[in-house]
Amino acid sequence: MDATRIAELTAGRSVTVQAGGQDLDLLFEEPSAVEALPRVERLLAGFAAVRDRSTAYLWEWDADGTEDARERAAFLAALVPTTLAVTGAGGLVLHYEDIDERYLMDGYWPAVHLDAELAPVEVTIES
Repeated sequence: MDATRIAELTAGRSVTVQAGGQDLDLLFEEPSAVEALPRVERLLAGFAAVRDRSTAYLWEWDADGTEDARERAAFLAALVPTTLAVTGAGGLVLHYEDIDERYLMDGYWPAVHLDAELAPVEVTIES
């Protein structure tokens, strides 16, 4: 990441980057979160795989076992992460803000929290 983008991030702005064939907003929630930049760059380099694992994790988190393969495929195709938030503690959270109301009420979206190995470990609902 170049010096201009790092300066934007430390000023509290988000930047849009290309990752895994899609646009992704990158948001450092606090200036100290920039210290996580090496992990962020590793995530962005393998973003397609991280995105697929996170979206599948989100499906498993909410599935009750009565869904069929067609429903799962539609869900996985419909959900695309829009933002990668980096917390002050260096945590990485993928936000799925552009979500159809058939999956979640308007104004709410799921967020998948990643561990140090970039594996999904928790889902929260944001507003």
